[in-house]
Amino acid sequence: MNTNRKTQSTIINYYERINEELKHEIETQKSNRVAFQDLANKSIRTLNILNTNNKDSIFTLKELLGATATGWELNITLPVSDEFISSNYLTEVENDSLKLEFNFISKMKEYLPIHNDIKKLQYVNTIEPFFNKHINYSHVAHELYKDNLVIGGPPTNYEILFDNMEFWNIVTFRLENITSDLRLIDRIIRSFEFMNREIEKELKNN
Repeated sequence: MNTNRKTQSTIINYYERINEELKHEIETQKSNRVAFQDLANKSIRTLNILNTNNKDSIFTLKELLGATATGWELNITLPVSDEFISSNYLTEVENDSLKLEFNFISKMKEYLPIHNDIKKLQYVNTIEPFFNKHINYSHVAHELYKDNLVIGGPPTNYEILFDNMEFWNIVTFRLENITSDLRLIDRIIRSFEFMNREIEKELKNN
């Protein structure tokens, strides 16, 4: 009985810390969602400009291209939850719904590195080589990176980007990956918000 009480006390302590950890991670993922949605919006605008073959929009196109030349990773940081899972306390969780979401965390920890590697390969194999040959990166870099660059070098002939199958597909595949990121972020947020609610119920009952 004493052992059971000690274990239960340990779990409650973990729940309190996990609850705070999840709240922080939810806010982080909501910020990520805003950033990734901005990339998606810029990719869509880029494709619309290319699709209309409107060369009068080259200045706007130049401002949008930085979104294509990003390879942002998607990660979750949950050290307390990871410790809880690795310490085998999951076997003591009686709430089946909550247990499923802890398992979701484990699956995401395994999947996200694979997801990020796929995006990295796309960047290294298609995006970066195209920019190296056809686009002066310093002129179009995302605003997060532009301040650290020397703006100069040869000019870009933006007109060659129109009716260019390779570039059209690069932006399209980039949009596809960003959309996948957004779906994952939404799923992560839903899961963590649900976990918060379930953990708060557990804390009230103990």
